[in-house]
Amino acid sequence: MDEFEKLFQELGYNSSSISIRQEPEYSKSELLKLERQFGIDSEVVVYESFNLIGQLPNNIIKKWLSLYDDFTSSGGRDADINSNKLNSYISTSKKAASRTNRLTAFLL
Repeated sequence: MDEFEKLFQELGYNSSSISIRQEPEYSKSELLKLERQFGIDSEVVVYESFNLIGQLPNNIIKKWLSLYDDFTSSGGRDADINSNKLNSYISTSKKAASRTNRLTAFLL
């Protein structure tokens, strides 16, 4: 038990109602889970949330926006999330490399 938990218990909170998270690591992992689950980058949800109404459940949009706020307000960087964009770039690069290899093999 760390000092925060002791402090909260001294203030009358029981340990089951105490949730201590290490930020921005916690919100980053939760954002990445949502990105994988829905195949959407966080920046799309944050900057185009109005357009996503009806496509995603409202409670998911609210959760996503709240996690993003926690993430950025605790020093998280957009470069550490938006994994679909990163995967798309990597996938495109792999396809280009594979095509280049096939062309090279054909020319030989």
